[in-house]
Amino acid sequence: ISGAFDVGCPIEMMLKYGNYVFAVNWNKGNKLLKIDANADAVIDCLTVAYQPNSLVLDQNQHLWVLSDGGYEKEHLAALTCINPDN
Repeated sequence: ISGAFDVGCPIEMMLKYGNYVFAVNWNKGNKLLKIDANADAVIDCLTVAYQPNSLVLDQNQHLWVLSDGGYEKEHLAALTCINPDN
């Protein structure tokens, strides 16, 4: 471990993209955080569908976020496509 900082919520999965790290707030959350890896700081936060749990970057550099909708299925599951550059 070379460092740590508090992002303010529990994190399920992280994905590095250039100088950024994207992280999802899975536990009863709905946030996708964009973290500046050089500054160890959250620089942006996007609301996605309830309980995002997986991230993947496709061959076209699109970020896909899978949200399960919650343990008791209180929300709809969703797949969200995001341009990680903006």
